[in-house]
Order: sequence, then C-alpha cells, then structure tokens
Amino acid sequence: MRRATVLLLVVLASALHAAPTQLTIDKLQGSIVLDGDLADSGWAGASHVEQFFEYSRGDNTAPPVRTVTSLAYDDRFFYVAFRCDDPRPSSIRAPFVDRDQVLADQDYITVALDTQNDRRSATIFRVNARGVQADSVLNDANGTEDYAPDFFYEASARVTPEGWVAEIRIPLSSLRYPDNDPQTWGVILARNYPRDFRYTMASTRIPKGSGCYLCHASTLTGLAGLPRGGHITVAPYSTASRDEQRIGTDLAADPVRSDGGLDLKWNASSKLTIDATLNPDFSQIESDVPQVSVNSRFALSYPEKRAFFLEGVDLFSTPLRAVYTRSITSPAWGIRATGQTGTTAYTLLAVEDRGGGAVVLPGSEGSSFVRQDFRSLAVIGRLRTSIGSSFAGLLLSDREVQGGGHNRVIGPDFLWKMTTADKLQGQYLFSVTQNPNRPDLSVLFDGRSGNGHAARVVYTRDTDRYDIFSHVIDYSPRFRTDNGFIPWADLRGTYFELGGHIYPKSGFASYIRPYVGGGHESKWQGGSAGFYFEGKLGSSGWIGYHPAEKDIVRGQKIPYRFTEVHLKANPSRFLPTMTLDGSIGQRIDYVNARVGNGAALTFTSSVRPTEHLELAANINREWLNVEGSRLYAADIDRLKATYVFNGRSLARLVAQRSNVDRTTRLYRESVSPRDGDFTLSALYGYRLNWQTTFFVGYGDFRLLDENDRFMPDSRSVFMKTRFRDSGTRYAARGTRHARLEAQLRVPRAA
Repeated sequence: MRRATVLLLVVLASALHAAPTQLTIDKLQGSIVLDGDLADSGWAGASHVEQFFEYSRGDNTAPPVRTVTSLAYDDRFFYVAFRCDDPRPSSIRAPFVDRDQVLADQDYITVALDTQNDRRSATIFRVNARGVQADSVLNDANGTEDYAPDFFYEASARVTPEGWVAEIRIPLSSLRYPDNDPQTWGVILARNYPRDFRYTMASTRIPKGSGCYLCHASTLTGLAGLPRGGHITVAPYSTASRDEQRIGTDLAADPVRSDGGLDLKWNASSKLTIDATLNPDFSQIESDVPQVSVNSRFALSYPEKRAFFLEGVDLFSTPLRAVYTRSITSPAWGIRATGQTGTTAYTLLAVEDRGGGAVVLPGSEGSSFVRQDFRSLAVIGRLRTSIGSSFAGLLLSDREVQGGGHNRVIGPDFLWKMTTADKLQGQYLFSVTQNPNRPDLSVLFDGRSGNGHAARVVYTRDTDRYDIFSHVIDYSPRFRTDNGFIPWADLRGTYFELGGHIYPKSGFASYIRPYVGGGHESKWQGGSAGFYFEGKLGSSGWIGYHPAEKDIVRGQKIPYRFTEVHLKANPSRFLPTMTLDGSIGQRIDYVNARVGNGAALTFTSSVRPTEHLELAANINREWLNVEGSRLYAADIDRLKATYVFNGRSLARLVAQRSNVDRTTRLYRESVSPRDGDFTLSALYGYRLNWQTTFFVGYGDFRLLDENDRFMPDSRSVFMKTRFRDSGTRYAARGTRHARLEAQLRVPRAA
C-alpha cells in the first residue's frame, strides 16, 4: 500500500511539474509607442511573465540569462514586449537580414499563438535584436514549421547597456480565432540565445523527449470583447518587363510588356476568411535554390511561396502529400474559403490553371513528365475535426481538364494521441483518373482511365530516454494525385527505427541520439545505423551508415552501401552558418542499372563582414564512377550577396553556374556529353511598409555551347509595384531558375 501511495505521489508530482501554466492578460491601460523603449505607460499596467525555463540545452532548468515579458491588448491589437538581459551585450548577434531570415544563429524572441486553443497549430511571430521580422505556421501533428506565410504585424527592437528589448504589435485582423467571448488561447513565449551552445528558453516547461510542442502551451485568458471580422484587404499590383530571347546567334528584344491584377482578402468573421485573386502575379523575386537531377529517378519538389495558397496552410499537411499547390502552374483566377465552425476547421479552394507546367506520372522505379499543354480547373477541400487531443479529417482533390480528362481523389485521415508519448496517424486516399485524349503529348494520354489507392500509417513513441518511429505504406499501380506530390506508385512496405537519448553534462555535445533502423519495400530494402547530435557552436546533425541497401532497377536487385551525412553549425557572428549534406560511397547508375562509386554533396556557408552585408555560397558536387571511369560529374555553384540597408530596403545579387560532364561511351543510350548554364540576377527592393512594395531587377541567362562558351539565351528587366492596405505576401517577376535541377539522394516513398 505504501509503495502504491509513493508511486501515485511521484506520478502526480511529475504531472504537476510538466503541466502547462495559465496566464491572464489585461486590457491596455495607457499608451504604447513601438520604439524599443518599455517606459510607456501602457507597459506599466500590462501582465508580466518573469519565469522562464531553459529546455534546450537544459531540461527545464534555470536559464543562463533573465527574460521578462509583458502582455496587453486593446480593441485592435495584441501587444507583447520582451526585456532580454545579457551580461555581455557586445556578444548579441543582431544582423540586418531580410524578412524570414531570422535564424538560429541570431538572438531572437518568438511568440507562438494558438488562437483556436486546440493545440493543433500556431502562428509564430519572431523578431531579432534589430527588429527584423519572421513568421511561420507550426503544425504540431508532424512538427513542421512553414515560413512561407506572411502576416502583417509591427515590431521594434534595440540593444541596450543591459541587453536588448523588443516590442511587437499584432493586429487582431491578422489572426483567426473562434467566435467566443471571452477568448481562451494557447501561448508560448520563447527566446533564442546562441553563445557557446544554443540555449532556448520558454515561458512554460517543455520536457525532454516530448513528442509535441504546442501541447505544453500556457493557457491565456482575459481576452474579451475582441472584434469579429469584417476586415477587407485589397491588393492591386502592376508589372512592367522587357525580355530578350535568343534567335540564332543574336538576342532579339520583345516589346515592353505590362500586366496587372488584384488580390482580395475578406475576413468575413473571426472564423471565416475569403481569398480571391484575378490574373495573379505568381512569380518570385528570387529563383528556387537549385537541386541536381542527374541520375535521379523521382520528381523533385520546391516550397510554395505564393500568397493565395498560404491561408490555413497547416490544413493541407497530411501523412500523404496529397496537396502540392505548385502543381498549379499559371492561375487565371482563384477563390478560397478558410474557416472554423465549432471543433471543425476547413478550407476549400478553386483555381483555373492556364497550364504551361508538367504533369508528374508516378511509377515504381521513377517518375515521368508530360507537358501540361491544356487548361484545367483545380479544386481542393479539406476538413479537420478535433476529438479531444486527437482529430479526424477528410481530403478532396479534383483536377478537371478542359476538353476531357480528370483526376479525382478523396479519403480520410486521422491523428490519435494515444498517450503523451504515443501517436498514431494515418491516411487513405482513393483516386479515379481519366487521362486526356492528347497522344501528341504522350502515348499514355490516350483517354485511358484507371483507379488506385494510397495509404500510410505512422506510429511514433517519444520519451525522455528513447523514441520509436515506424510506418507502413501502400501505393497501388494506378494511384495518382495531380494536385499533390506523390511521384511513386506500385510500392508497399514498412520501416522501423529505434533511437536512444543521451544528455551529456559536459563536453562538446549536449544531446546524442544513437539509432538503428531498417525497412523493406517492394522495390527497396535495407537498414542503417548512426547518430544525431547537438553541441557547441550551434552545431547539430547526423551521420548514418547504410551497409546493405538493395534497389530493384529494371527487374534487377542491385546491392550497394554508402554513408549519409548532415552537419550544421552557427560558429559566430562573422560566420553565422555552415552546412554539409549528402552521401558518399556506392551509388546506383539508374539509367544503366549498375552500381558504381561516387558522392553527392552540398556545402553551404554564409559570411557576414558587417551587420548589413551577407555573402552566401551554395556548392553542389555530384559524381559517379563505373568500370574504372567517371560516368558523370555535375556541379552547381550559387553565390548570393545581400545588403540590407535598413528595415525598408535591400539590394541582392545572385550568380549561379551549373555544369554536367558525361562520358558518353559508358551510357547505353544517347546522351549529351556536356550541359551547362549561367544565371546572373540583380534586385533592389523597397518596402514603405510590409504591404506596399517596389522592386526593380535584372536577369541574364546563358547556355553552354559546343565550344564551352556561355552564350546569351535571354535577358530581362522588370519592375513591380504592389499596394496593400494590410499585410500579405509580395512577389515579383524576372528571375529564372537553373535548368539543371538536383537532389542529394533518391527519396524513399514516404
């Protein structure tokens, strides 16, 4: 009996120790001016949070520095202030960077607001010691944080003799919350402190080995009388560009082209947002970071950066990547509704795509592409209903091709939080496809139809001493999702991984996770062992050895072995970032179905000579040797210089060169002995505020000819202006990404 009583007390004490706190916010009394000075009368009467816990590197220990926050609100805004003490203010890492580039190498603070109070997702507001902003949406079901969405808010920060301070003012119109009065939200206030180690402190305890983040959020009460929607954002844009295209050996100039369009966002209520767009400008002000596609079997994906698709982006994150909005290439118009009713969140969008991209046709050993030379209508809908700490969902995806043809997908998904440590999530999708009758595009586009299914179930267990990850997949031969990104088919299999958790009290590493894993799919099998670590100089990463992999290529089971590596560090203010990714060892030549030796490595680094200037390099190297000779060697070099004058203006210069050399006699089919290109782009951007922007830029694209010279292929000059009366994302016309894409390794079906 005594043992049972003691055990019960221990369990209760542990639960109390980890229980989220409750915070109360008061309505603003007085005034607040965002100038980095906390002497305003409004802050004196605000609610204060003085207790913080260091959860990385420590385990909810006393933090190495003191942090005090203040919270308040009024009829229009949510206010947060941080006072970050520092014994050595000269060591504060506070560079001028572009928006969303507030990274782990910098001193910053974050405010995570779970306005739905369901611990599913949160809007993250991040500010560094210069007042530079970043924002994101955190999906706690899978732990992903998406920095593509941008929310309008204001911030100010300054370094003081005692450390630094930051003030944030968030318009309530930038947030989506239920139609309740009073409101109850979840909140986590945190501070990043990069010194000998990277220390992270939060206003609530976050236990080691926890399988969630938002589940530990404090409950925020006291919010009453908040506005209930009715906010409209109108965002017209205009562009002008002049392009030159290569004709023969010369460049011929096209006439100056101008264009315009309109985005509209209507917050009809606090639980419903309507987005609409007409002739949207969905181009980008910077090209995607290149990836090497030589010797790759499956299609490559890129992040979404277009504003229209980013409202409620967490709803589209499911175990199967059934929604990939970059498959919608050139929208003519679009409309979308996103909202919440009771415990159910939903989003529904419809877009007319003018085409011009490619349709990815999945396969068991590789993807193929068909030119999207047709218009289509894309419709995507998603429901997610909370059931306690778990949820159930439904996804609908439809692509209707003009002139005939469709791809329709529907299916449920779920997340079951069995315990605080155990999660089970899964998804099942059923597809009905009829290809267009366009044999001029592909022999497969002959009007044929087919049905298919895809399923994935994932179980995870995460404790302070160990973790388990396992999943089961099943993709039928004819499954397809044209609005998603699932480039493989006719695959089924399992994977299991077990990892340990070690927390050294001294030495270089603060956390070590040794692991072992293995799996078997219909086209692949193998296992690996390695370790993940976190340590000094902001370092982290993992190294894994795969001793006995087997891939099936053209009916042959080919064994091979290799080592994978991912290393990252934030050494100093001058050298803020260094990473090394890739693999080395035996590699498969998928074109010729044989094994060789080689590597695929990517090194990135940035240097910050001043607080305003950053020089960044991205170097890709990939090669493969077979039969004692070099089959191919591919490389991409990308150099970017960014000078941020202040919070409103910046200048950027990007130079990128790609090259592939092949030994043609070693190929079993005709290939080009050499490909290459060179891109140079320049941009100046000015933001009167985050809604009203102006960009002007230049782009130059050159191709390698048979004489190893980079000959001009196209040039462009562009100008872009956009006006908004509240914040959404900007974009601009004019950059081109390299034709040579890349990937470090063939992705497993996941």
